[in-house]
Amino acid sequence: METFKRVMLFLLAGAILGVIAGTLITRAWVPWFNEAEMAKSTVCDLPDVTRKTIDKLVRGQLIGGGIGAVVGIAAGVTLAQRRKRPAAPAAPQAPPGA
Repeated sequence: METFKRVMLFLLAGAILGVIAGTLITRAWVPWFNEAEMAKSTVCDLPDVTRKTIDKLVRGQLIGGGIGAVVGIAAGVTLAQRRKRPAAPAAPQAPPGA
């Protein structure tokens, strides 16, 4: 049960960090991506542009969260396997006085 808790903790932490990273990356990317669309005409359909912008932001957050969750679960499983490995048995020592 302890292993499961540890893996889930890594999964959730990875997902949260992925959402934060996705938000920051998308926040920088969306205005640049929309510049070309806005330059086509001086009049734009503001509700449509707003809807597309929010859609791109949410999609970026979901992608970031998914990638973070996968990385987090991989890290959690790797660390859990490392902790479970038994130590190698020590080589037998010769009895004293032999």
